[in-house]
Amino acid sequence: MVGVFAASAADGHPAIAVTGARRHGAFRWREAEAALSDGFLAECLRHLRLSPGDLAEDLFADAAYRGHLAAVLARRAVTLAGGSGVLVLSHGAPIADLSPVDHGAGN
Repeated sequence: MVGVFAASAADGHPAIAVTGARRHGAFRWREAEAALSDGFLAECLRHLRLSPGDLAEDLFADAAYRGHLAAVLARRAVTLAGGSGVLVLSHGAPIADLSPVDHGAGN
């Protein structure tokens, strides 16, 4: 249904992309990227919403739900990416264990 990609480039520029929300395919969410320009923190997206007039509607979800889901997934993706990584979240997909892996000699 809706998926969100969040990344913070090495130079600090944020990238947020959304798929499954608009009728005409995936898009960069420029307003979200601008909101993250001062810091890659989910709180910066707290009051940001997609305009429902631009969003798709079908038997799976109306425009308001798709907009809400995109906003929630964007905040989660930014939080989990941690400011130095990349994370893609999609509705219904399980969240992988993101804890650090110990590659020490004892393993």
